This record gives sequence, C-alpha cells and structure tokens, in this order.
Amino acid sequence: RVKAMPERTIRLTVAYDGLPYAPGGASRIPDGADTESTSDWMRNDYDLAGIPGYTGTPIEGEALNTPGATNVAYVTPEPKINEFSASTIGDAFEYIEVFGGPLADYSAYTLLHIEGDYNASTPTELGLVDQVIPVGITDSGGFYVTEPVTDTLENGTASLLLVKNFTGAPGDDLDTNDDGVLDAKPWDALADSVAVNDGGAGDLTYGTPVLTVAYDGLPSAPGGASRIP
Repeated sequence: RVKAMPERTIRLTVAYDGLPYAPGGASRIPDGADTESTSDWMRNDYDLAGIPGYTGTPIEGEALNTPGATNVAYVTPEPKINEFSASTIGDAFEYIEVFGGPLADYSAYTLLHIEGDYNASTPTELGLVDQVIPVGITDSGGFYVTEPVTDTLENGTASLLLVKNFTGAPGDDLDTNDDGVLDAKPWDALADSVAVNDGGAGDLTYGTPVLTVAYDGLPSAPGGASRIP
C-alpha cells in the first residue's frame, strides 16, 4: 500500500516574524527559497511600498511589493543631513533635519556641530565639538527634525557631521594641531556632512561639501540650506 506523504503547509501566523499581526502578503526571499519553513517568507509592506504610485512605509524585516519582478527585502537606507538652520533674522530659529527610511530607528547616529571660526585669542577652539545632538526615529515620511532652539548652533564657519556610534563628548578637540584635518574620530562611521565657511581668515571646515560665500551667487554665506530634491 502507498504511504501518504505528510502535508507540506507553511503557516504564517500572527507574530511569525516578531510583528504582532498576521501578514497581508509575503515574498520568498530569495526567489524560490524552499526550506519548508516560515524563514523562507518575508512579509510585504502593507502600504504597498514597491508598487508604482505608492510610497509605503517599509521597515527592516519587510519586503517590497514586486509583482512580476525579483523579490526584494527592504533595507533601511543610511540617513543624510537634509536641511539645517543655524542663523536667521532676529532670534535664530535653529534646527537640523535628517532624512532616511520611514519610521526608521536612527538612534545609533549623532549630529555633531564642529567649531570652525578662527579667533586669535582662542585659536585652540578650532575643531571643538560644540554640540552633540542625538538622532531618533523618523516619521512616516522619513524625516527626523531636532528640537528647534535659539542661539545654540554657532553662526559663521562650522561643520555638521552625522556619525554612527559616537563615543566622544561636547568640548572634545578633534583637531589638536588646528590644521583642518581631524586627528580624532570617536565614531564607527561618518554617514554624512556639510559645512559653511563665511570667509574669515584662518577659518577651518571638517566636512564636505563646503557652502562658501557666493557659492550660489549671493554675496554672503548661508545661515541654513536644504537638499533639493
């Protein structure tokens, strides 16, 4: 007599992948994977990320919706400094905006504001960490904006660095010989940077690009700037 083969049924249950609800769709990652286990299947983004016309809200551990194409796991993009304001009319309205994946946890990243204005009476301040600003979780559009402050970020020549796993502290001197090259880098990775140089004699910057006086045809250094797009 023929022995019946055991039923091969993969059940994607509530919390099968650690999320507290059953998936509305799923993808084999990689295509055709078949180990007869739920690990072959990654839930699709419920808000249709991957479908033309939809932005979606994918998170790490989800797949894009890719009908008729190779299945793709969503990977959280590295964050970028997207906009900053350090000097405005009157009481400065200061903030820094970081852009990355939607609802992404970037708490491993830190924004550093580095002094670059040369002052003959205090030249050793060049390369000092003026501000240490932690980054958190982005909103559904992928934006994280620091708490607006007044007169906290240095006007004039300064550098903004977005780093991962920062182990330093405010007041650290990262350019001990004041030559414009960082001697200390107390982080695991530099994700992004931007600097402003107002043209002062002896000023130094520690990130690129450098937005100088007249870089955009206007006769002054910017007090803030935005990436477009």
